[in-house]
Amino acid sequence: MLAEWRIIRFTDGAEHTTTATVRLSGELDLAARHMLREHLAQLAEKQIERLVVDLAGVSYMDCGTAEILLDVARSTLPPGVKPVFRNPQPVVRRLLEISNLIGECTIEVSHRSALKAAPSRSGRRLLNGEAVHDHAAGLLGQRQV
Repeated sequence: MLAEWRIIRFTDGAEHTTTATVRLSGELDLAARHMLREHLAQLAEKQIERLVVDLAGVSYMDCGTAEILLDVARSTLPPGVKPVFRNPQPVVRRLLEISNLIGECTIEVSHRSALKAAPSRSGRRLLNGEAVHDHAAGLLGQRQV
């Protein structure tokens, strides 16, 4: 699946904070990095105070792409404000954990997304409705080609 991204909205919150919401999908790897960085650079032109990155549709992401998302957040958000990564697939969340990037963002998981990743009775976890074997408490997914 090809990578896709778009800035879906800018909103003013109840506390008069400007939030940018970005929806990403597909495989975010070396091939997508440069274009993703260029596209997200337009966030720097806005004065946003909160960045929400919807990762529900991301089936694969490498460490370099995660670093780009965090670099954009660092250059865009006020000091000390972490970006929100919403609904990451288990394989993406695991990448953030093993690369020690999980502490640089806030993870939000909706109830609906949590159900998709819940353990089944067979001991397997479901990822978008497909069983994914759990090795040593880490979720392993297969990258779609």
